[in-house]
Amino acid sequence: MAVAELLRSEGWAVAAVDDGPVSERLAAVSAALTEQGIDVFLTPSAECLDGLMSEVDLIVPSPGVAPHHPILIAARQRGKFVRSEIDLAAERIAVPIVAITGTNGKTTVVEMVTEMLRTSGYVALSGGNIGNPLITLVGAACDVIVAEVSSFQLHFASTAFRPKVAAVTNLADDHLDWHGSFEAYAAAKANVMLSQDSTDTLILNSADPHVIALRERSAAAVVVTTATPNAGDAGSYRV
Repeated sequence: MAVAELLRSEGWAVAAVDDGPVSERLAAVSAALTEQGIDVFLTPSAECLDGLMSEVDLIVPSPGVAPHHPILIAARQRGKFVRSEIDLAAERIAVPIVAITGTNGKTTVVEMVTEMLRTSGYVALSGGNIGNPLITLVGAACDVIVAEVSSFQLHFASTAFRPKVAAVTNLADDHLDWHGSFEAYAAAKANVMLSQDSTDTLILNSADPHVIALRERSAAAVVVTTATPNAGDAGSYRV
């Protein structure tokens, strides 16, 4: 919904598609989008999807839509652009983005980092996989945005998604039915650093061998967590 509304406000011709069962909530969502001039197709036929596919330039899947969904397979076969919502958001957000990903602990770290920034005097907002979709923060009055990003979102991210600071908490078996394998899941998570360079920062959990292995593939300045942090390190301090 957030993607459809923003793109429509920018003047795009937008079609929203949902192939799930039509519920009362989905009907209400459909009505709200239709009022904004967005074409809505609920449980479309194969012929309808085929017609839509011939007309569209860009497909933005909701995070729960897996890469093996028929419409995304058809999109790739036809050379259509498939991009993540966080991708579109990042290229429209002017302030630095701090992106947190990992199997566990993402929300806790996002909340902690947001509070640390606010306590330090910054106007910080959080969003992404927690609370507001990242794209709803486009144009928001703030100094920095802290985003929780999932493997679903990162799978479809491109070079447009370039966080100033990225952190990976840990990597364990998760969502393997969606990704197909742990290797594919870890590769999606690694997209958080895909576009970073030496002017950006990547924070890695040294206690997780899968996470620390990302260090060799990163072009960013890497900060590794430690149990006894010194100046410039990341870790847990006992007060």
